[in-house]
Amino acid sequence: MRCGLECHSRGSAANQLFSNFIGGGELGPPGYNGWDMARPFEHIKPTLRTWGQNRARVLILPGAGQGPGCWEPVGRALAGRGLSAACLEYPGHGEKPWPAPPFTNLRDYTLLAARAAAGLGRPILAGHDLGGLLVQRLLGLADLPALLLAPWPKAGLLYAAPSLGWNLLRGRPQEPGFGSEPWQLRMQAALGWPMLQKGRAGGAPCLVAAPQKDPLIKPAGLAALARTLHAGLVSLPESGHHLWKEPQVVLGLIAKLASMM
Repeated sequence: MRCGLECHSRGSAANQLFSNFIGGGELGPPGYNGWDMARPFEHIKPTLRTWGQNRARVLILPGAGQGPGCWEPVGRALAGRGLSAACLEYPGHGEKPWPAPPFTNLRDYTLLAARAAAGLGRPILAGHDLGGLLVQRLLGLADLPALLLAPWPKAGLLYAAPSLGWNLLRGRPQEPGFGSEPWQLRMQAALGWPMLQKGRAGGAPCLVAAPQKDPLIKPAGLAALARTLHAGLVSLPESGHHLWKEPQVVLGLIAKLASMM
C-alpha cells in the first residue's frame, strides 16, 4: 500500500470495541441502559461513498450540511495513492436531500458513525467540522487513529465561535447549497455537548489540523483542543475552513498521521 501507510485490519477487535456503545449503553447519560424511544437512524444502514478497490482504510466524517460529493477530490486523491477511503453520508445529505426529524441529535449521528467505523475494522477517522466533533466522541470510546480537520469544539460554538454558533442556531447553512442540520443537534453543538468529557480511550496517533485563515474556528481554540486530547497540532498557514477543497493538504496530513502509527 503506497503513501507510506501500513494499516493492518483488526476487524474483530474493532467490533468488540464498538459493540458496547453500538448497543446503546455508552451513548446515554449515567444509568441509561438503552433507547427509551425509537431513534431516527436506529434502523438505517450507514451509507458510504467509497474510493479505491479494497476495504476503506480512511473513514471521512463530513461537516455540517455536507454530502459525500464535497469529499470526492479528497477520496480520489487518497485512492490514487493506493489508500482506499470512504465517506459517511448522513441521512438526508445525499443527492436527494430530505430533512431529518427535529429531535435528531449528536448521539444519533455518533451512533451512525460508530456503526460505519465498526464495519471497516480499524479505520483512520478523518472528521471535518461537525465530523470532527463526532470523532472527539468516538475517541472517548475506542482507540483509533484520528485526524481532526478544523473540528467543532465540544465547549459549544456560541462560546468558541460565536458567529458560527448563532448562524447554526438560526439554521443557516455554512455554504450555499448546503443543507441545515436538525434543530436538536444544532442546539447541542451551539451550547456544548457534555457527553464529550470522557477524553480519549487510548493512545493511538491523533492530529488536530488548525487552518490559520479559518474565519469560523479560531486556531487558539484548536490548539487548546489538541492539548486536551494529547494530540499533535498541525498549523496550516495558507488554509481556510473548507479543507475538502484542498485534497493535497488532507492527503499530506493523513500521510503524516500514518508515519506516527
